[in-house]
Amino acid sequence: MVTEEAPTEKKAAETVGEEVTEEAPTEKKVKVTATEEAVTEEVTENLAESKRVEKAESEAIALQAPISSSNTEASDTESSKSIWEKVFLANKALLPLFAVGFIIVIAATILLFNYNNEKKREALYVSNIEKIATEHRSIQSAFATILQESLRERSRGMTVEMLNSRLEGEMNRIQQLQERTEAVTPPKNYQSFHQNIRELLELQKIIFQDIIMVLQNPLNQETDRIIDRLYGTIIESKELSSNVQLPSNQRFHTTDFVSITNQLALYVEEERKIYKEKLEKLEKNQAFFDRLDGIQQRWDSAKTDLEHALNLFRGGEVPWYDYYATIEEAKRVRQSIRDELNGVPAPAGLEELKTQLNRLLTDAVYYCDLMERAGTLYLYGDYDYSELRRQEAQELNQKVQKNYGNYKKNYQIQKEVMTNLNNL
Repeated sequence: MVTEEAPTEKKAAETVGEEVTEEAPTEKKVKVTATEEAVTEEVTENLAESKRVEKAESEAIALQAPISSSNTEASDTESSKSIWEKVFLANKALLPLFAVGFIIVIAATILLFNYNNEKKREALYVSNIEKIATEHRSIQSAFATILQESLRERSRGMTVEMLNSRLEGEMNRIQQLQERTEAVTPPKNYQSFHQNIRELLELQKIIFQDIIMVLQNPLNQETDRIIDRLYGTIIESKELSSNVQLPSNQRFHTTDFVSITNQLALYVEEERKIYKEKLEKLEKNQAFFDRLDGIQQRWDSAKTDLEHALNLFRGGEVPWYDYYATIEEAKRVRQSIRDELNGVPAPAGLEELKTQLNRLLTDAVYYCDLMERAGTLYLYGDYDYSELRRQEAQELNQKVQKNYGNYKKNYQIQKEVMTNLNNL
């Protein structure tokens, strides 16, 4: 377009020049010159304008392609945007489903994790409870064995104190087992089961306590009520135990405490029978010693210095019949004391005390006989034989007094022992 317009403008300039020349021939050169200058300026301006237009058109052409490309890209962008909007809307519609699915997965994972943890807790709890149940059976067995052996073998020297000490040792074990059970936290599914275990252990402790109380106080009338309560506690424990199913299918209780309590009741009955017999024996022993105390007091107060009486008779200070009356009175008193002793029943185990005292009294009577003979021989002038009888009587009296002193010491010891209920 620029190459075609430039020649046209040149022709127009030439035509205008010709016209100016034809109109003013005189002033032709001046006008032509002015015209040429004007035309030259105009042509120059036109050329400049044409270049500007050409440049503008070139720039427009140059810009046309990018604009078109930009429009295409805009169109593609709008199309792509529309597609993404549709995809976004579709995804937006699926988003709740994705969220629900995600929540389900998370919840399932948490539930599975909790389930596994709970199973581990349950396994650990079951293991602990099995150990507790095993030890409980061991304590029951030990307690029952100690009790039954002691009830059968009390004659072999096991005292109630020794028995109580051994049983209280098992009682301490059951208390420690209770503390271990309290320290165990049961899983949710085992809370009721765990409570039953706790109650069973508490009932077992009460059973042990009541048994020990019965053993310590078999003669107390309150013991009968304790035995009745013991039966009730055992029945309650058995009923509760039937509701406790250990995972190993073993029984929580293995010892028949009903049978043991029956033996305990027989023990109480036997102890009361023995105590009654002891009371009867104590009463007899006390009566025996009371009688012998009186007999000894009579003998002690009836002692007479027959040696001095014989000397008075020999010296002529007292007549024969006075001396003889003194001897007869001493002999009569001793015979009376011996007769009284013979009438005293001797309880079992005390016969020897009676026999010894009887022997001493017999010797005392014989001493009187010897002193009487010594006086009679002296009366008839047989002074040598009288002196022999006196010496014999003196030796016998010394022996009697010595043996009587030893007898009284032994008597006091026997009295203290045989009038103590704990020794009977």
